[in-house]
Amino acid sequence: MNVLLRRKSESGQAIVLLVFGMIVLIGVAGLAIDGGNLYTQRRRGQNAVDNAALAYALAVNQETTTGQADAQSVLSNNGYADGQNNVQITIIRPPSGYDDSYVEVVMTQTVPTALIHFVYSGPAAYTVRATAHGVAGRAPQAGYALVALSNCQTQGGNNVNIT
Repeated sequence: MNVLLRRKSESGQAIVLLVFGMIVLIGVAGLAIDGGNLYTQRRRGQNAVDNAALAYALAVNQETTTGQADAQSVLSNNGYADGQNNVQITIIRPPSGYDDSYVEVVMTQTVPTALIHFVYSGPAAYTVRATAHGVAGRAPQAGYALVALSNCQTQGGNNVNIT
């Protein structure tokens, strides 16, 4: 009879362990799902910001006044517009510490979460930035060349004359 009483007093222990196990499982699943989503969104955002900064720098290089519009067009073509879908975009020309031939594009986005909000109550946000340099009136990459030679023969040394 004493054995039966001991068994009854320990009968709720499995439920407590199951509850703690489920909390840990939801936390790990939330970290995997929401962390992967945040990483993917950040990578997409960085690509868009890089391209926007390059578009602005190209406009500076070509001495046009469309740099701001070009950068915003690149961002909107990639699905990012300032003030929409929790996106904040800042285009700075010139960035602090640089001259007027530089441009910086900064984007912050808050990403909605699927599971992690059960464990973590803060926002899941990322910030990406890109800085580009465009020198007015110069060809992009001035001073550099790409040369491909086929069946090139030299006479007497390692020098190749290209005319």
